[in-house]
Amino acid sequence: MRFRPLGRGCHVATDNLGVARFFGVPFALASLMPLSGALGLVEFQMEGGGEAPRVFLFLFALPFLGIGLGLLCWRREVRIDLSRGVVTRTSRVLVRLGATQRPLERFVVAAHGKRVIRGSKSSRTVYPVTLETDGGGAFELFQCRDRATARRTAEWCACTAELAVVDRTDGAERRREFADLDTSLRDRRERGDAHRDPGPPPSNMKSKLEARDGTITIATPAHGFQALIVIGMAFATGPFWLALLFRHVAVGDEPMEPAFAAGLYAIGGAPTLAIVVTLLFHALRRVTVQLGDGALRVREHGLRPRLVVMPADEVEEVLTADVGDRAMRFDSLLGGGPPVTVLSDRAQIAIGHTLKRAESDYLAEVLRGALSAEPVSGR
Repeated sequence: MRFRPLGRGCHVATDNLGVARFFGVPFALASLMPLSGALGLVEFQMEGGGEAPRVFLFLFALPFLGIGLGLLCWRREVRIDLSRGVVTRTSRVLVRLGATQRPLERFVVAAHGKRVIRGSKSSRTVYPVTLETDGGGAFELFQCRDRATARRTAEWCACTAELAVVDRTDGAERRREFADLDTSLRDRRERGDAHRDPGPPPSNMKSKLEARDGTITIATPAHGFQALIVIGMAFATGPFWLALLFRHVAVGDEPMEPAFAAGLYAIGGAPTLAIVVTLLFHALRRVTVQLGDGALRVREHGLRPRLVVMPADEVEEVLTADVGDRAMRFDSLLGGGPPVTVLSDRAQIAIGHTLKRAESDYLAEVLRGALSAEPVSGR
């Protein structure tokens, strides 16, 4: 979510429904045929003979057209006007539907959090960004589709309107005052903020921590093939065996049509493959972290190897998520706790999905101390 300048002291950003807006396409297409009849382009006959009333065709097409255009064309516009001291939220579907305006002086924080929207058959997670008053009143600006965008948007609003930022994404509430925004851990250390000693490491650490030649290396292990993963992979083969059983019962030893056989094996094999790949991802994923030469490098090993590099002087927060927020996550079922999350304005890195809370807290303190110290350079 990016604000763009629009005149002196005025900034504007727009949002839509994202991928969900394309669900409006079938509704819009469904309205075309009855709408063509209402306009006289296509003739519709009644069952008893005679042309169908155009008013009826128009009324039949109107809901489909409204839903389709609503999903496809809905836009939310947020305008922050510093010269007038107001923030305005506007909704549009081709034309302006309505606007809500609030004075900026009422607000003291820009907050971002997490909200799960549950439907009858599915759910989705959004990250709302709001401006809030001292009395708890909230004015929602956007519902972002990822955490990093929500964080950047809230910080930009706070920096522009000189507000504090409150982060509720992980269940607990963390507040950063206006003076601490866009300030790295190293800058805060140089400004005089004290950093506490991590203390002794917890017993039975699963990760390996090493400091050598100006480089700090942390290696966190994978879950491995625990009993839960092995049992899950065994049960995951169920759809494939059911497909084979259906073939034997329905066809026997007779040859099947190639297209029918391909469809049958796809129906049975696709869920099996998806579940097995997911379980293998969790079983094999391990992470290596290196801090040196002025950068934090996080390398993920396993089915999806990747490397994320974050400049050390851009890191603003190192934290561990709230335990309750991860209670239903698969890693917690395998004995893992909340990961260490490293945040900057441009990136977000999660480390240590397999570790217990005490070990994650210890590693977070180690990283905070190392990232807030003088630049680390290798030899």
